Amino acid sequence: MNARIRFRSLALGLVAVLAGGTAIAQPASAEDPDPAFISDDFASGTLNTGLWTVTDPAGEGGVSVANGRLKLSVPSGKNYDIWGTNRALRATQAVADSDFQAEVRFTTVPTQKYQTQGILVEQNATNWLRFDVYSTGSALRVFAAKTINGSSTQLLQSNISAGPEVQLRLTREGDSWTLAYSTNGTTWVNTTTVTHPLQANRIGPFASNGSPYPAFTAEVDWFIDTAAPDPGDPGDPGDPDPTFTLDTVTSGQGSITRSPNQQSYPAGATVTLTAQPSDGWEFSSWSGDASGTAASIDVTVDSNKTVNATFIEAQAEPPGEAAFVSDDFASGSLNTGLWAITDPAGKGNATVNDGRLRLSVPSGTNYDIWGTNRALRVTQPVADTDFQAEVRFTSVPSQKYQTQGILVEQNATNWLRFDVHSTGSALRVYGARTVNGASAQLFSKTISASSQVLLRLERTNDSWALSYSTNGTTWTSAGTADHVLQASRIGPFASNGSPYPAFTAEIDYFVDLANTDPGDPEPNPEYSLTTNAVGQGTISKSPNQTSYAAGTVVTLTAQAASGWQFAGWSGAASGTNTTTDVTMDGNKSVTATFSQAQSNPPVIDVWYGDDQIFGARGQSQKWVNILGNVSDGDGVQSLTYRLNGGSPVTLQRGPDLRRLYGTGDFNVEILYSNLNNGANTVAITAVDTTGATTTKSVTVRKDIQAATLPHNVSWGSSTNPNHTAQVVDGKWTSSSNGLTVTEMGYDRTVAVGHTGWENYEVTVPVTVRELGPGAGTPQSGAPLVGLGLHWQGHTTVGSEQPARGWYPTGAFAWHRWQQGGRFELIGNDGSPLTRKNTGWDFNTTYVMKARVESVSGGYRYSYKWWPQDSTEPAAWGLTLVEDDGPATGSVLLIAHHVDATFGDVVVSPL
Repeated sequence: MNARIRFRSLALGLVAVLAGGTAIAQPASAEDPDPAFISDDFASGTLNTGLWTVTDPAGEGGVSVANGRLKLSVPSGKNYDIWGTNRALRATQAVADSDFQAEVRFTTVPTQKYQTQGILVEQNATNWLRFDVYSTGSALRVFAAKTINGSSTQLLQSNISAGPEVQLRLTREGDSWTLAYSTNGTTWVNTTTVTHPLQANRIGPFASNGSPYPAFTAEVDWFIDTAAPDPGDPGDPGDPDPTFTLDTVTSGQGSITRSPNQQSYPAGATVTLTAQPSDGWEFSSWSGDASGTAASIDVTVDSNKTVNATFIEAQAEPPGEAAFVSDDFASGSLNTGLWAITDPAGKGNATVNDGRLRLSVPSGTNYDIWGTNRALRVTQPVADTDFQAEVRFTSVPSQKYQTQGILVEQNATNWLRFDVHSTGSALRVYGARTVNGASAQLFSKTISASSQVLLRLERTNDSWALSYSTNGTTWTSAGTADHVLQASRIGPFASNGSPYPAFTAEIDYFVDLANTDPGDPEPNPEYSLTTNAVGQGTISKSPNQTSYAAGTVVTLTAQAASGWQFAGWSGAASGTNTTTDVTMDGNKSVTATFSQAQSNPPVIDVWYGDDQIFGARGQSQKWVNILGNVSDGDGVQSLTYRLNGGSPVTLQRGPDLRRLYGTGDFNVEILYSNLNNGANTVAITAVDTTGATTTKSVTVRKDIQAATLPHNVSWGSSTNPNHTAQVVDGKWTSSSNGLTVTEMGYDRTVAVGHTGWENYEVTVPVTVRELGPGAGTPQSGAPLVGLGLHWQGHTTVGSEQPARGWYPTGAFAWHRWQQGGRFELIGNDGSPLTRKNTGWDFNTTYVMKARVESVSGGYRYSYKWWPQDSTEPAAWGLTLVEDDGPATGSVLLIAHHVDATFGDVVVSPL
């Protein structure tokens, strides 16, 4: 069956299905609605450019029609993402701003991460809707999003499975949009209907990708309006569209490229011609059916045409005046009369031997060149004019964020960088600008190199063009950017980024191509720098030397003694910043003045009192937690605690988007096993930035009592929840109304009972009034409320304080506000997982009941829930068997980014 017969069979079948009532409901009407756009089955062999407009934002995609398929191809490594800015490769046509039903059949299925194909409905360049399928790399998802004034927001997302094809059907009714999908063309599945006002102007299929930008080809069998699914014969009612030829001729030595590159073109097609001269030649002009001197022109093909490109021999230009002094580092030592070394961390090294300048940064020290310029660098003055700088590196970065390149400075907070760096798996050539201390990428491109990399930077007015070479002969453009900068210094640099690997950049030469001869070095004078302190404090110098070569930049740092503060610099420096730079162009003297600090000491607030008892109602986890907050108007410098007079232990302070949620929050987390029976002393000490100190002593009493079953917790017995349970995280209050979160945040938790419990059932009523702020981050995910079973306590993931690991734990039973709401039961390490999609009404009390019981092969966990004013369901809502979790543990109450109250807890034995 050919494509035309196949498509018409589809159209008749679609009409039959619609008539049978098994597809998406159609508006009631005595007549078929007028089509909103023109259907196309791409059976003519070429794209109908009178109907479709191709948009290729990156200019490197491919659009073709063959075998009755429209193919939209995006290449590997190129950003064709459709988020915020519409970079998708697409073919669109005009669409009426009315109700319609569009259907597309893709004979391709995305398999690699962020390969995407779908339907685009545009209002304009910054407002559109997308309905598509994409791959996560491990799953296929149907997806929809809206973009309003360049800001994109997800509308729907759901996992699906597909065979060799995916079909999408988009139904518009007013401002309502319903997406359905099919994997066989017969059975259709509706997704959620979304509402969004949009003045539709264009519609069509698209192909896109996302980071890491894989190659992808979307094959489109048809794109139709179901009101008129038959596109008609290609030659009916008129004659076929005429096609014309475009011939190109060259005079001299050079070539002409064309885009698109075809043997013939439909009438009205626009073809881009680009003249490329051979080495030693330059492009002169166009003639024939084109004119002008620009190397790239557009030709409209409305008849058979011939275009001639003329190339002439290039005339060598005499060398101009150099903007800076070239250096091949052949003298055996660095010319410090020319170059100034800047080493912000004071741990790097700049040496010259064997005709190489070596810039070495050590492991574990921050030499990042982003925001603040921490790179190790040697620079010299440069004229604020056009120039061509070239550097040869005989080193190639191989570890993550090892970097070497060219730095052009205006001042300490405004500069340009052009470099090569390693991502750990690839080598990239890169450009970035920094304006008033804020850095932004200009371009980035993946390259390959083995033993050397050469960079060539050409400045023309405010345009900066970077090229690179791996052999010194063949040069490739890396990128061009426009940026206004008053250049004052230039030179090579070496840097790193987290995890801050060691790296040595080897520079063979750094030259101005207008005059590559370094000449003879000038005599290099030496100058002294004297420092004086008034008041109590010290001054450090970097580099710390007895004398300095002319032009050396020395960083001075003032450090006030305890109870004193830095007041300002005088002499050859000024200002009140504790760190200042002095350029050595003569003998200099600098004075730092310190004054006695006037400040209030830090305030330490221990939330549950200065005398706390743990274990009185059972040891509910392996830790005790002393919770609180520290604040100081001058800023907190450090926070530590000592247990029973032992060594100080550093405490982390919030916010960390996890357990330490608020600014200044702390959590003294101590193992029960490290406490003495009876009274222990925990001394918490805070020091602010002026040296003022506060110490708060807390008596921690270890008194572990048996917690037998049954076990009941009545919150009305005390306003301090630590008297009846153990607060693990957050601020809570208890009363006859229950246990209530007073400050919402990440995983506010309370542990109940004993870590030795095995088989039990827990029942607790819960009321949620609202969702709190802060959810949705990578650390937090969706808000939730629920229980942990067989809880033993947090585990450390790395060196964090407090610990943040949630496993091993028997199971979690909770309600999560995600995709409309879902109750979930999750085993140890997040598996197995079972869930049921249903909502939760705010200000309604629900009863949560969960059970753990030993069975053959592990432990069975069961979970049910119901509104308190209704009857308890007989059956469990969710169950699972966990074979890898703890054999015993307590109960954990969890309120994650919600305003919640837990009622009295009843734990019964099984």
